[in-house]
Amino acid sequence: MNRTLLIGLLLLGGVAIGLFLTMPAYQEYQQDRFLLGQRAQEVKNQETYFADLASVKARLEEFPRELAKVEAALPLDPELPLFYDLLQKNAALSGMVLQSVAVSLEEAKDQPLRRISAVVEFTGSYGSLKQLLSNLNRASRAVALRAVNISGSQDQGTLKAILELKAYSY
Repeated sequence: MNRTLLIGLLLLGGVAIGLFLTMPAYQEYQQDRFLLGQRAQEVKNQETYFADLASVKARLEEFPRELAKVEAALPLDPELPLFYDLLQKNAALSGMVLQSVAVSLEEAKDQPLRRISAVVEFTGSYGSLKQLLSNLNRASRAVALRAVNISGSQDQGTLKAILELKAYSY
């Protein structure tokens, strides 16, 4: 009986020592499996994301004219010379005379769009001013009117208009 008890105890002790020695490796194996599962899920999510981007790109390619309008309204660069040209052409088309332009760029780190603030001075008639505002409203570039200051002279029939404008770019 002593012999069977001794064999049983040695067998039990061997199993305990075996478990004690293999437990850290097993825990590391479990942790590696868990990390592998996480990485596999991340890869699957990225594949889904890129597949969604590809489908959105394919859908956007169906609208080239509309995309061109958006790109014209919100250019990648501020393109200040083109902005000046827009103001000059719209002033000439409406019969106003562009007197001065003061521009400043505003870049907010938390917003994707850059703002171009402009204070522009024009002279001309009231009808020309209305036409200029209508032209700027229909311009291909996104231009927002912030304020208008109008002063006029009684003897000449012309007025001076100072417009505060905001334009946007990426």
